[in-house]
Amino acid sequence: MAIFIIITLKWLYIVPTEQISDFWIFWDKAPSALAGQPLMETPHDYFAKFAYQTGFLVYIMTIVKLFGSNILAMQLLNVLYQIIILLLTYSLSNKLFANVRISRIAVILLAINIDWFALNSQADNQYLASMLYLLTFYLISNNKLWSFGLAGLTLAIGWIIRPIGPVILIAIICYSLWFILKESPKKIIGKNILLVTICFSTIFAAGFLVRASGLNPYGLANNDTEWKLISGLNYESNGTYSEELNKSLNGSESKEINKATEKRVLAEQIHHLNEVNGWGRLFIHKLAILWARNAESIPFTGFGEGHSPKAYWTAALLGYLGSFLIVVFSWVGSFSLLKSKNDPMILLLVLTILGFTLAELIIEVQGRYRIELIPILSIIAGMGVESFILAINKSGIGLRNNVQKRIFPLFKISDKDAFSE
Repeated sequence: MAIFIIITLKWLYIVPTEQISDFWIFWDKAPSALAGQPLMETPHDYFAKFAYQTGFLVYIMTIVKLFGSNILAMQLLNVLYQIIILLLTYSLSNKLFANVRISRIAVILLAINIDWFALNSQADNQYLASMLYLLTFYLISNNKLWSFGLAGLTLAIGWIIRPIGPVILIAIICYSLWFILKESPKKIIGKNILLVTICFSTIFAAGFLVRASGLNPYGLANNDTEWKLISGLNYESNGTYSEELNKSLNGSESKEINKATEKRVLAEQIHHLNEVNGWGRLFIHKLAILWARNAESIPFTGFGEGHSPKAYWTAALLGYLGSFLIVVFSWVGSFSLLKSKNDPMILLLVLTILGFTLAELIIEVQGRYRIELIPILSIIAGMGVESFILAINKSGIGLRNNVQKRIFPLFKISDKDAFSE
């Protein structure tokens, strides 16, 4: 943990402080929003179309209010969340497997993954949300009424910060349905009702406060539900963000006309995919972007500016290798899960990964979107590494026994004499 803190602080020292892409929008808008200036001028502005992002903006505004426009404060908070994520990864892993070595391996795999921690220099909502979602899982694992109630609160706040909450909630419900079939249904149903009630009450209350404060008249709504689908089903860009497509849709017409245009384009894309039988190819490319390719965290930090191409590609390669290790060993760990008896809570983590992956098949995909899922994968990867080590040790014992049976009798050496020295 100490080494991780030193490395991440060094990383903050060598990367630019400039904010990029959506990160810049949050950091740029926070001071003016605090000064009372409106977030939007037209219905086509960022916070008009994606009003749900106002939740994270409030968090950035709070940092600016407390510490001024000092980017270091936000960056150090990101490092703090990463440290807590490492601790939660350890605690959750140890709770699931009751194996300290697996837990330590999971933390090490996560801590050395540059792709995972690189974006702590940016106003990125993934670290805070990831911490809250992991805390939600940990609270549910306690299987108490009070812990489910608190899980509803942490889930709601995470949802407000980064809206992948529906995936987490569906995973919790599916896990509970499985639990009902295996255990006592009355207890888990009551706990889930409490969790869902607190979760939605918190989200609705937050949306009401955002509207009542005048910060955003749309509250935390999503006023452009088609865009993510249009981007995600764009065959030419393999479901990734397309600036050309965005410009063609982001016109100056009325909201109603733009909505109709987006629906027409979405229908055309679905028709095209059906016509060329492109669904399979599109999904394969999207899965590769999400899990098999570089997460593109390094480019979003601006690390290439002020550093040599060699230094940039070295950092990108190290980041990719970190993700590669976690993904590969998570496959090994998933096969090990099929053969072993573990805490059923592991099913909730697996359902979350599957649900997130299915959602990304139809909406816009980016490699960096996997960041909040990497801690979960590292837990499964920790078991994968443990299984790999045990297999190596087992093969070594088998080799030794084979030597004993085949070689030693030729020289009339007893097992005791052979290994005594």
